[in-house]
Amino acid sequence: MERIFVAMAWDRIIGQQHLQSMLQQCIISGRIPQALLLSGSRGRGSVALAVEFASTVNCFAPTRSAGAIEACGTCQSCIQTKTLQHPNITLVTALPSGKIEHESDYKEDVLEEIKEQVAEIAKDPYTTYRITNANQIRIWQIRELNRSMALSTLQQGRRIVIIVDAEHMNPEAANGFLKTLEEPHADVTIILTSSQPEIGRAHV
Repeated sequence: MERIFVAMAWDRIIGQQHLQSMLQQCIISGRIPQALLLSGSRGRGSVALAVEFASTVNCFAPTRSAGAIEACGTCQSCIQTKTLQHPNITLVTALPSGKIEHESDYKEDVLEEIKEQVAEIAKDPYTTYRITNANQIRIWQIRELNRSMALSTLQQGRRIVIIVDAEHMNPEAANGFLKTLEEPHADVTIILTSSQPEIGRAHV
């Protein structure tokens, strides 16, 4: 049965109640971490958790009840998150190899495939990311990420960076990312998802 996350909500996430509660308490208390690692096998919902966290943090009118908090699902911010077109939310994933210095350097068919995959993840964050020949997160992506994080947010809320399958960072990208963690930006949370966190720790 296809899962359609029309208005993403915590109760639509499969299991992981303890982690859901922990993330909600971070938002309620205002103690939002600057970095999170969500580990688990693919399909367990790490990306879904990250997206819902980002949605709730940026929601203009979140609802609270019995120590819980969730996005309203109807404000401008939630509508933007629904399609992963929110200016405060950045998705970083493995991309195909080649002499590339920016995503726009890819051929049109690759860019269209990337766009379609983001749309699929927005529709169902349990979707497995599968761009043709995508095998690594590269240093230019980390450099571009650093440049964007240095800028002010274009919309009220908090910038959330979701790095999908962080173990795909090559050694150069991992070293560059370490500098990012050592010099965190204000009002930015970086969420790494990984099914092989021990590899990520070896790199970073």
